[in-house]
Amino acid sequence: MKKESFHTEETKKKMSESHKGKHHSKETIEKMSKGLMGNINGLGKYREKSNSWKGGFVNGGGGYISFKAPEGCRFSCMKNNDGYIYLHRLVMAEYLNRPLDNKEVIHHKNEIRNDNRIENLELFENVTEHFTYHKKIKEGGKF
Repeated sequence: MKKESFHTEETKKKMSESHKGKHHSKETIEKMSKGLMGNINGLGKYREKSNSWKGGFVNGGGGYISFKAPEGCRFSCMKNNDGYIYLHRLVMAEYLNRPLDNKEVIHHKNEIRNDNRIENLELFENVTEHFTYHKKIKEGGKF
């Protein structure tokens, strides 16, 4: 049975183009395979304190990545009912050094939802502001 992709053909092409000529180092591959991409946002320290912490990333749906936040995580207030935080929100919260408000929206500039580099993320105050941004872009205007 062939696994269905969450990405459109156009998005796959964009992702492929953006990754051409780029390769992960052996160190990065090792870190990614352990379930934590390095020590993202200092969360690795929680894993070290608990033998029962399994941690890791999962497909959060819609192409987004979710992170199972351990107890004691300083951004615990951002967890959903299942204890997960969207990785793009976690990256932005760490960058701003504060939890995000539920109304705040994170935009992926290149529209690739699993590209969570801080330079690819933009913070909008609310859904209306984010929608207005997309509307302007669609109309061919500059924001």
